[in-house]
Amino acid sequence: MDTIENTPAIRNPRSHLLPGQTPKRRAMEKLTMVLVWIYEWHTTVSPLITALLGTTETTYLRELEKKGYITSFRAPSLLCGRAYMLTRDGVNAAASVLGKELRYSVHPSSVSHSLLKHNLSAQRFAIEARRQGLKAVPCRDSTPINGKIPDAFIEVQSSRFAIEIELSRKWDSELEQALNGHISAISRGDWAGVIYVSNSATLLKGYEERLELPIPDWWQSTSHGPKLWMRGDPQVVEDEMRAKFRWRHMPDLLKDFEQVKL
Repeated sequence: MDTIENTPAIRNPRSHLLPGQTPKRRAMEKLTMVLVWIYEWHTTVSPLITALLGTTETTYLRELEKKGYITSFRAPSLLCGRAYMLTRDGVNAAASVLGKELRYSVHPSSVSHSLLKHNLSAQRFAIEARRQGLKAVPCRDSTPINGKIPDAFIEVQSSRFAIEIELSRKWDSELEQALNGHISAISRGDWAGVIYVSNSATLLKGYEERLELPIPDWWQSTSHGPKLWMRGDPQVVEDEMRAKFRWRHMPDLLKDFEQVKL
């Protein structure tokens, strides 16, 4: 199979041929794209694959399910009703493309329904990033910060930024704990910065305003080391740290899979 890592998402591999390429090769390219995508993110839904391929086609995942590459399962909390994951045959096909053995649970019970919207929202952000020539990937082996790993990473000009999907607002000590954890990770050099992504502009504005206020324990040592390892005038150092936080408002983040209102 041909890999398609650098293929622009807005081109539908099956219907738009490049010079010298056959429909069969392009169809294989499309299959490769989708299987590797599902492997990386573990679970997906039809509207996201439609967006990934840049097409209006809505039946492609059902076709792959009939061929035994993927399986669907009920997801009552989603408007689209069903989500998809790889079968053992799908994992083997993805492994042959990537040239390595893959660790992947093929059991629907392995899917965390409480985190499903976060996963799908991160995929929507990743598809948008792909259209801009960037690649966002899930965090498989990241060190947890306050017991939590980022929702994704994205490479921006050779620097790795953590992606945090925020669907509900954190308040007071919970927000401070999250910000302090990210400050520690940036200070250690784990990340170049963090991008908060939300469908709520009000939520992002509240976070940004909180970051502008003094946070006294920025300079205190923890079990992981000092919060800020940089030297210099405290105000300058804090302003430099604030500049490493970015905010991305995506009003349609939950489109097509927003939780059903019962």
